[in-house]
Amino acid sequence: MIPRRVLLVGATQGLGLALAQRYRAEGWDVVATTVVPSPALEALDGVTVLPLDITDEDQALALRDSLAGQRIDVLHIVAGILPQGDAPIWERADEEILRVLKTNAIGSVRLATLLEPLVPEGGTFAFTSSGMGSMVRNTLAGADLYRVSKAALNMLARSFAVTHGEKRAVLIICPGWAKTEMGGADATVEVADSVDGIYRLVSTAHPSADGAPFLEYTGDTVPW
Repeated sequence: MIPRRVLLVGATQGLGLALAQRYRAEGWDVVATTVVPSPALEALDGVTVLPLDITDEDQALALRDSLAGQRIDVLHIVAGILPQGDAPIWERADEEILRVLKTNAIGSVRLATLLEPLVPEGGTFAFTSSGMGSMVRNTLAGADLYRVSKAALNMLARSFAVTHGEKRAVLIICPGWAKTEMGGADATVEVADSVDGIYRLVSTAHPSADGAPFLEYTGDTVPW
């Protein structure tokens, strides 16, 4: 039997790296991208590592061309950045705002659109969002640039599902506040638990009449 293939975007470290390990352990053919060299990723047996800065359209086009003719059963996009500091969005430089939006939202859906022809009927697109992209959950304020970028991803992914999700699954996944370098010391979710839940959602996904559901790694629905 031909193994299923996943293209895992943003596997340098943290959740992306842990997901690469999980997919391989489950017998998947894994192609993973990294924005900078990742010895830990490159050390994984059977993983093809390709360079990609998701904010760079030329690199996205080059990735598409390098994968031409191949089948991608799951396009799983994990890439994301957390802006540093507490400054509100209107005090941040335009360059930083655009970089965060392109990394966390625009670049992800642009890449999915470019690679859409490689994902067959029954395949899956998985976008990594955050509970901080939920308006209902915004009860503390703060971190508004990150919140805006994830809310933008949610909207763009829903639009992507309308145009491309009729015969393929489109998921928007909140990984929880995972104990990664990005999550920080106060995070509450073990990486293994987050990865277990994410893998279960992605590996069993199917097209939905509701478009792109916004799901917690536990499978619970995240309120918009």
